[in-house]
Amino acid sequence: MDKQDIRKILLFRIYGLLPERFHALVDRWIAEDSPLKQKSMYEIWKAIPSQPSTDSRKALNRVYEKAGMTRSSHFHISLRYAAVLLVLLLPVAAYFFCHHEPEPKLLSCSTAQSEMKAIVLPDSTKVILNSSSSLSYPSEFPDSIREVSLKGEALFHVKHDASKPFIVKSGCMRIHDLGTIFNVNSYDPHNIIATLAEGSVDVWTENKGVKSNYTVLKPDQQAEYNSNKRTLLVLNVTSDDIISWTHGDLYFFEKPLGTIVKGISDKYGVQI
Repeated sequence: MDKQDIRKILLFRIYGLLPERFHALVDRWIAEDSPLKQKSMYEIWKAIPSQPSTDSRKALNRVYEKAGMTRSSHFHISLRYAAVLLVLLLPVAAYFFCHHEPEPKLLSCSTAQSEMKAIVLPDSTKVILNSSSSLSYPSEFPDSIREVSLKGEALFHVKHDASKPFIVKSGCMRIHDLGTIFNVNSYDPHNIIATLAEGSVDVWTENKGVKSNYTVLKPDQQAEYNSNKRTLLVLNVTSDDIISWTHGDLYFFEKPLGTIVKGISDKYGVQI
């Protein structure tokens, strides 16, 4: 790319004439170190009248440092150049701040057979994890959503936050909530069950990004998804019976013998 092309791109970005869909691409390009590009910037800014600030160089250095950028030593950057160059670099720094923040650390909590654990998530949501289960969640939730992944069974008492929906991912099932109490059982990956105790939750299934089987549960309702049949059944239940495991009890109603045997084995840590 020659100097004339570089000047055009820079001027379009400076004066807001560049289509918005190209902003991120151009901002990344600006952040890359190139003597020819920096020289073009310098020539553009020489032609623009501006009064420098004594803090301009420090501010410019901070922007470069935050964005992980380097400056070419092929020419001297004057205070006046630094002052006006900040205008161009601000969107670049914003891009790096938004898209290059360190990813939150992914945490995981697991239970052994016949073991239960109580967990408090970063948003103060309380979780009771049943035996032979695991829960994965970020060390910090992002600003827009709270999302966790479950294998096994857990009772969620979600901290209300209308601006941050809480979503439990378990197999193909998704349970979306703003602040309530519900139980999720995915011991059998082909038969996942969500039971609502208090509040309201949205439930749907998701397969390769395609959402289906959307429904809304009311208290004492249960959504049971069978991945083999690809069916989602909504049943009326007594939620206190379903979550009785949190008090050390076992409850089975119209369940196959294999499910009952496994539940007893997990509860008492014995092989039946």
